[in-house]
Amino acid sequence: MIVDARTYTVAAGKMAEFLEKYENNGLPLQRRHGFDLAGYFTVETGPLNQVVHYWKWDSAARRKKRSTWS
Repeated sequence: MIVDARTYTVAAGKMAEFLEKYENNGLPLQRRHGFDLAGYFTVETGPLNQVVHYWKWDSAARRKKRSTWS
């Protein structure tokens, strides 16, 4: 199994809006295209404008196929 970790910085004060839009729009789209979410994290203290998510893949070939948009 391969885990793909991504960290994104969100505009200050926009985290709640970002999370709502992602939950309702982005995540369903990614799941329809074969992305398998392993974890999605934010923090309660410190910089509140970053989100980290982990995607799990059976193999590097599957990740490459699903991650290449053409």
